[in-house]
Parts: sequence; C-alpha cells; structure tokens
Amino acid sequence: MNRRVAVIDVGSISIKALVAGPDNTGRDLVNLFEATREVRMSKGISGHPPVLAEDRIRAGAESVAGLLKECEEHGPLEAVRIVATSAVRSAANGGEFVKAVERSTGLGLSILSGDEEAEAIAMGVLTDPAVGHSLSKLTVFDLGGGSLELIRFEEEQMTQRCSLPLGSVRLTERFVRDPRKPFSSEEQGELNRHLESSIVGSIHPLEGPLVGCSGG
Repeated sequence: MNRRVAVIDVGSISIKALVAGPDNTGRDLVNLFEATREVRMSKGISGHPPVLAEDRIRAGAESVAGLLKECEEHGPLEAVRIVATSAVRSAANGGEFVKAVERSTGLGLSILSGDEEAEAIAMGVLTDPAVGHSLSKLTVFDLGGGSLELIRFEEEQMTQRCSLPLGSVRLTERFVRDPRKPFSSEEQGELNRHLESSIVGSIHPLEGPLVGCSGG
C-alpha cells in the first residue's frame, strides 16, 4: 500500500511542506516532495504584547492552503499535520491565524509548545548517522526567526531541552535600530549582554561539541 503523509510547518520566517512515503522496499520512508515559502510571520513579533500583523495572517493562511494543494498533487494522503512554532505561539492573536488556516484548508492547526518543538528537532537530528551514532555527548542549537532551541544529548539520549525567545527576527527588531546601516559596536554590546544573560543557565552543562541547524 502506497501510504503518504504530509507535514506543513509554519515557522517564524518560512512555511515548509514535506510529503513522505515508503520506498520501493516498503521498509523506509523517503521524501517525495518538499517546498518552502518565505512569509515572515514574525514581522512585528517583538512588540509588547507580540502580535501577528494582519497581512501576515492572510499571507500565511494562503501559503498553507497553497502548499497543501501542492502536497495533494503527489497522490492521496493518509494523514496531514499542520503545526506552528514560535511566532504563532508567542503572539497574543495567534488564535486568529489558527482560525484563518482552518477556514482556508478545512484542517486544524496545532501550535507546538517550546518543549514539543525542541523534541521534534531532537528526533530529526538523531536521524543523521554522523550525529546520532558518532558523538556520545553534544549540544544541538536550532535558530529560527522567533526562537532558539537548545537540546543536550548524552549517549544518544536527550537529557535537557529548552526554547528561548532569541530568534533572528525578534533580536533584529529589538536591537538593530536601522537594518540598512552597519551593526554598531553599541548594538553589538547590548545584544551580546542579552544573549549571555538569557543563555547562561538554560542548559547545564552548555558545552561542545555544538551542532547547529536553522530553518526559520
């Protein structure tokens, strides 16, 4: 039976879709389709309180609907999962985006908690044999537009995880006064102090080797 599943991930910068199905042997999953649309859901997310811009809600819902249609063009889907991460999770009006997606697709959207996001990243990292079976201890960091996830592994087991509001878009809006100009030493100092105070103490021990990834 040619069973296919699809996942659509609404990140802070981009929205990604993946369709997977069994290979010719039926024993392993392979990627059948991948697509990415840059939407920048996190524009304005550094406000107090953080909110999603109305035009981003519309663009995001339209992109999810478009990606779902593209996924369905690759054959019948047994299951579809639509998830959202930091930008929607932290926004005071994140529920409006959830409703917009439901209207445009007829499907529900799940907002992952910080722990759930970190666990999903951990599961993905361990599928890489160069990481999961080669390093006895490591710290993984995943940098997105809205958040930074830190995951500690020891003997292929996840021992600690956390999600911090240190994404690239969030930090740029807060610390860079004019993105068109070079990054000043004053801005760099403020950012470094903020990063140090936020990261130190989040994971113990915070030590190498570090394995980084980024999706947005």
